Amino acid sequence: TECAEGDNETIAMEISEAEVLLAADVVYDTSQISILVRCVKVLLSSQQGSSSVTTEKRKAVFATTFRNEKTFALFTNQLRNEGIACQFVDKEVIANLPSIFPCYHPYFLQQRSDVRICTMTAE
Repeated sequence: TECAEGDNETIAMEISEAEVLLAADVVYDTSQISILVRCVKVLLSSQQGSSSVTTEKRKAVFATTFRNEKTFALFTNQLRNEGIACQFVDKEVIANLPSIFPCYHPYFLQQRSDVRICTMTAE
């Protein structure tokens, strides 16, 4: 909630050196999506910091479980409204990714068909 409650100028200064925002399992609570999108926008639109980190280089990458179609529609619509391009990785690519840390207990096994990977950039 820092992006929602904090001073955007201060936050932009703090993240101005970052090129990538990497997050996992963050698109699920509709009451928090506007805050999430605002944080992405702050990173992608930051003009401050090192000259080597331009807005063209900045991106956000989210890997998250697809739980609810309406939630994802809200997320992608808010991104679009804020001028943020969102590209989802093809499901076949995700299905064929190797397991880095294999887990064989059925409770912890995440079906890859439920996973979405989204790369966001400023339009």
